[in-house]
Amino acid sequence: MDKIIKVLKQNKLNESMLSQEIQTSIENLENLIVKHNAEVDELDDSDNVTEQQEQQIERQSQLIDSTEESIVSAIKTFLEKKSEADKNAEEEADKKAKSDAEIKAKEETDKKAKEVENQPKPQEKKSGLGMFLLGAVVLIATAGVVNVIKNK
Repeated sequence: MDKIIKVLKQNKLNESMLSQEIQTSIENLENLIVKHNAEVDELDDSDNVTEQQEQQIERQSQLIDSTEESIVSAIKTFLEKKSEADKNAEEEADKKAKSDAEIKAKEETDKKAKEVENQPKPQEKKSGLGMFLLGAVVLIATAGVVNVIKNK
């Protein structure tokens, strides 16, 4: 259990943050350890311990160690998957934010374009025949006045 506790503390986790499968494995390991410790205590109190009993205790110890290693591996795999899922979620959030920003920018551009289209166009100067005639009259009058002043 020390290895499991160490991994959980390193990653600032508790058992409730793990998957249900890992939690069940930890509970089973705890039960196995309790039974193992009870058998060891019973054998320690007994004067006649057989070699078969010692081998059984050793096998149980090895089973506990291998189970603990398996749980530690499962926790590390769980953390990797969680990290990858968090990374994917972050990437999705970034993509969504970029997409939202692009959509908003496009909407603003479209809105400004419509405003420009809806603005009244400046009136074009009408340079028609009337303006030409007015200009000709002014030129002739000016030339006549200049001629009169010259002749005086």
